[in-house]
Amino acid sequence: SELAAAGIIASFWLPWVPPALLSFLLLLGLVAVNARDVRQFGETEYWLALIKVAAVVLFLCVGAAVDVLGFPGERPLGLEYWWSVPGAPFKDGLRGVVSVIAIAFFGFGGTVIRNDDPNLSLSAQNDDVSIAPFTLILRRAGLGPATHVMNAVILSAVASAANSALYAASRTLVALAARGQAPRIFAAGVDVRGVPWAAIAVTVAVASLAGLGIVWG
Repeated sequence: SELAAAGIIASFWLPWVPPALLSFLLLLGLVAVNARDVRQFGETEYWLALIKVAAVVLFLCVGAAVDVLGFPGERPLGLEYWWSVPGAPFKDGLRGVVSVIAIAFFGFGGTVIRNDDPNLSLSAQNDDVSIAPFTLILRRAGLGPATHVMNAVILSAVASAANSALYAASRTLVALAARGQAPRIFAAGVDVRGVPWAAIAVTVAVASLAGLGIVWG
């Protein structure tokens, strides 16, 4: 799912390139990272995590500024949506807060639902569902160049998740093979640096199926 999402996010800059091809290129990059020793893998994840933390702080600042100052040409919203609209976190007291938290869990899990209701979109163009919401917010706030930065941050976050998944899946196969719960080739196909080539090959083969989901929807 991360590879499929990455291909769609990268289409923000390269709309003429098939998303499946972009996903495949990212997969090649992840293989290159996982083909190095674990120290290099950890170094890569460190910098990707640092980018995500910096982006969260930046977006919190932008969000606060939008609440106080409003979008260009529009009145400030302040905390109006915290209790004045259906589904607002403080509209129904503690019950509303708990229900919003439950919905937020699905958001952090990566669930995405396409909706053609124009009231739920920041743009009349439904094509914007392929653009990250954070990017749309920055664009509407008049921070055009920042949209590219935020989109790059989101892409790095998705790449980090896919990178960790590839690492965990391949090493899990090695651990299972060592315990006799998977074909022994996975345990035997580890080089002197600890890179499990056989397990990585199988994991990459399965991950490549993400391209089919993009092509056939």
